[in-house]
This record gives sequence, structure tokens and C-alpha cells, in this order.
Amino acid sequence: HIPMPVLYGVFMFMGVSALRNMQIYDRVLLFFMPQKYQPDYPYLRHVRISRVHLFTVVQIVSLVGLYVLKNIKSIAITFPLLIVGTCFVRKLMDKVFTQEELYWLDDILPGSKESKIRGNSMARNVRISKVAWEDSNEESTEVSNARNFEKNNLHMKR
Repeated sequence: HIPMPVLYGVFMFMGVSALRNMQIYDRVLLFFMPQKYQPDYPYLRHVRISRVHLFTVVQIVSLVGLYVLKNIKSIAITFPLLIVGTCFVRKLMDKVFTQEELYWLDDILPGSKESKIRGNSMARNVRISKVAWEDSNEESTEVSNARNFEKNNLHMKR
């Protein structure tokens, strides 16, 4: 028999530990931080702070709405349908935000390699300006030239 306060403590520790890795938690903290002290998150480089705040407010309102509807006993049985309704909220966000903003703000698969290396990967369904594309091609050409140079030198040393 495990005492209930011990279980509550374990679950609270797990929840608080998980907050550190949640983007929504970081974005809520941005509300209370002067711009001078804001961390250098990749999405802040690509999305205006007002749009980040709007996205966060939409998520918080959705979360509070789900919580309130879950606590109303007469409609609590429809909670799974309400969860499906959040998919429609996400589709409506396509009308408010650009695809590039959603790419940086919305983790499709949190914890995946794509979300961890988001700064190095190309955005999905997002137009990349010609200048940025040419810059990335120049960098990749420089990298491939450096690799070829290393291979040639390695063969010559043998």
C-alpha cells in the first residue's frame, strides 16, 4: 500500500519536470518578460512577438474551454467529440496565421527530430525567398566542395 501523498508528489514532480520542455509554457512566460530579457528561441527569430502572443492566447482559450466543458456534468460525456473539435480550431488557425508562422509555432510532433532541428530544416508548404534559397545553395556548395577537397587530399596522402 503506497500513501496517496507520495503518489501525488511523484505525479506533481513529473508534471513540473515536463513543463521545461513544453513550448506553450515558454510562450506563456514570454508574456511576463521584457523583450530585452527574452531567450533566443528559434520561433522568435521568424515570427513577430504579437503573433506569438495571439497564438498562445488561442491555445490557452481552447484549453480553458475544454476544461470548463469537461466539468459540466450534462455534456461531459461528449468530451471526446470536443477533443476532435480542437482539430477544427487548428484548421481555423490556418486562416489567421500564415503557413510560415504555424511552422515555427506549432510543433506537429513534439520531441521528434524534426522539431529539434527545425532551424536547419526547410519548412513544409512555406515559400522560401529566392535570396534565402540561393544562400542555402551557396552554403551547401561550399560544404560539398570542402568534402571533395578532404577526399582528394586523403587519396593523395595514401
